[in-house]
Amino acid sequence: MGRRNRKPLGTDEIEVAFRNDPSFPPILSLEQAAQLAHLAPGTLKRLVCEGFFANSVRRGKPIAFWRNRFVAEAMELDRARERNRHSKQQKGGNDQ
Repeated sequence: MGRRNRKPLGTDEIEVAFRNDPSFPPILSLEQAAQLAHLAPGTLKRLVCEGFFANSVRRGKPIAFWRNRFVAEAMELDRARERNRHSKQQKGGNDQ
């Protein structure tokens, strides 16, 4: 099954994955979310500023993430970046 054909994770699947893992509570700090997504905290903060993770982030100080929504959005990050790249190219922007 190719990347384009994969089924998004369901809410139940995400919940089961974290059921017995106290290191990732339901509300994540910037550092915890970055660790979970294998990103540097600064990179994650930049992605939030660029509009990614809009459904899972609570802006402010400190920034916080809803874990289950964050995981679902992180799993779709490659697709979202690709859509963003295509939209910029169609508007005449060229990021190469």
